[in-house]
Amino acid sequence: MASFEEQLLFAIKKDDLRAFNALAEDFRLGGLRMGRFPVLSLLYMYGARRILSKHEKSFLKISAWEPVSEPAAVSALFSEKAGKCARLYFDDAIVTPLEMLLILDMTKRLKRAYPQVRPPEAVKERMRRIYNIKYALKITFKDKSVSLERRPLTRRERKRLVAACVCLALAIAIVIATPITAVSLLPDVSKGEVTKLSQIDFSSQNTYKLMKDIVVPADVNVQNVNCTILGNGKKLIFQKDATFGALYGTLSDISVETEGSPIFRRCESGGTLSSVDINVNADVQTSENSAFVVLINYGVLDGVRVNVRGKLSAYGQGDSPENGTPFGGLVLLNSYYDVTPAQRAYGTLKNCSVHYNNFSLEGDLAANATFGGIVGENDGVVQDCTVSGKISSQTFDVGGACFVNGRSLVNISCEASLSQVAADEGWTPIVAGITVENYGTVEQCKFSGNIEAQSSNDAIAAGITARTFGKESYCLSSGRISVVAKTASVGGVFARSEIYVYEVYLQAYVTFGVANNCLSTAEIVATLSEDGSCVGGIGGYIQQGAFGSADNVVYWGGGVANSVFAGNISANRDYAGSVVGVCGADIYLQNANVSNDKDEHNFEGNLYLEGALSAFGATFATVEEENVFHAVEDKGATPSSLAQLKASELYLSICDKLGLPA
Repeated sequence: MASFEEQLLFAIKKDDLRAFNALAEDFRLGGLRMGRFPVLSLLYMYGARRILSKHEKSFLKISAWEPVSEPAAVSALFSEKAGKCARLYFDDAIVTPLEMLLILDMTKRLKRAYPQVRPPEAVKERMRRIYNIKYALKITFKDKSVSLERRPLTRRERKRLVAACVCLALAIAIVIATPITAVSLLPDVSKGEVTKLSQIDFSSQNTYKLMKDIVVPADVNVQNVNCTILGNGKKLIFQKDATFGALYGTLSDISVETEGSPIFRRCESGGTLSSVDINVNADVQTSENSAFVVLINYGVLDGVRVNVRGKLSAYGQGDSPENGTPFGGLVLLNSYYDVTPAQRAYGTLKNCSVHYNNFSLEGDLAANATFGGIVGENDGVVQDCTVSGKISSQTFDVGGACFVNGRSLVNISCEASLSQVAADEGWTPIVAGITVENYGTVEQCKFSGNIEAQSSNDAIAAGITARTFGKESYCLSSGRISVVAKTASVGGVFARSEIYVYEVYLQAYVTFGVANNCLSTAEIVATLSEDGSCVGGIGGYIQQGAFGSADNVVYWGGGVANSVFAGNISANRDYAGSVVGVCGADIYLQNANVSNDKDEHNFEGNLYLEGALSAFGATFATVEEENVFHAVEDKGATPSSLAQLKASELYLSICDKLGLPA
């Protein structure tokens, strides 16, 4: 039989007023919260209109809630809806109904509800930060009303407005019957060796060799590139805003100069960029997602070398500010296509390198911008690539190689200096040496650069992955990670191991972050103004989840196994551990996940330097004792001298896999 929590959530998701009322006969539902979420907040998030019409008015009067367990599916949906605003609730702060309305941009309902609630100052402050993060605008509270600065139109709203204007213009054109004459300005086309752009038939499958440098003008109108273009020691020089459409052919052995606009909007399956050197002198100001080489890649980039200098400024946001404005160094989205129903081909980046020459990322909070040094979002394959130089930002979250990894990062090396110094107190910096979010696999990746994150608020920083829902294996973190903040999640390999639930064909699947066979020799320095941080040599924080009835609860979550910490941690506030800073108490005690009818240990086979911090900083109970931390004994970890660590079979096997000297 389904548990009470499962029945309640099902009724809310299905907007089943009858089932909801039946549960309300035995429970005071308005006075309950699932973890961080009062029932009324969940009704708003799931759009339960029928239930709201019956209960909203009475539920608004409730300001204290009794906690029950928080389903992982609720956490995942909230993270998707809230975007960067989710950072405000990493410390398990309650998402009150007014805050949920603001996050969901339900401002009319918020204004109606506010006089009935009279929220405390802490809630008002989070609401100010929510509106600042989403739109860089202010919200003002009066005795019985709330006032919000008018936000800009979203891209979707602008499109609708433009579409309406276009329809009107077409109607007028039809009425007056004005003839429109298409004029072709395309000069004669030749084959083979070319000295000007007009000699290239981009729609053909011919091969062209450049005989001199060729300028691509800003008003170029090339939709598809089917041909092959060889550099022959010459350059393509793209003027500001000049961009080709889709690449179906090949660009090879060529040098390219740009001012920051993408060279291609798409690289289609079969399209190839091979041995291409690109110099980017960027001075870009935009509200659009972008990249310096290709926006969407279904093809292959092999041996593309990019050198970037200048700055990228992001402002405003189009479709959905809460989900951010992503950017990528080479590619915005490395994607895939279905060849057949049973076969999928993936966009590939291999043997590529990007060097950032004192490159800066700037912009306003409303852009909610993110940057991946190689790729913004990876749903394909990125392998054997390097990142170097220096990237500095204020309101951009930064991943040295990638921002969101959904599939595979293999043998990526980042030796860059990455810094995010947030001047705005409402901003929570997130910086990672390889990828900010990992839902796939990160394997044989190395970070040897420097990370700096500073904020008067909170911060998240890690040598490999900031937030992981997937796997990190055979990774090396040997750089320096420095954080100055109120509180922080910091890890040599990952900062936060979190839980993600997704549904396929009516079946639910759960993923969570796991680090295996990783080596951290990182120097971690955390200067914090308040207690409650999570600082670990391998992992900073490990979330736990649960399912089942009150009498039979199964806990699950991430872990660290067969990994080595041989670095140094300096943290002036609790909690810090040589292996893990803070993890869920239940998965720590149980130390096993049930998968395919077998136990998989969360923590086993780890080594760390003796005489330093203990393996674990603390555990916490998520529901029974909210925000209560407990000191713990070491589990699944063995202290060793440096000589013993370096002589261990585990250390040697990791070094061998990474190609490092023993």
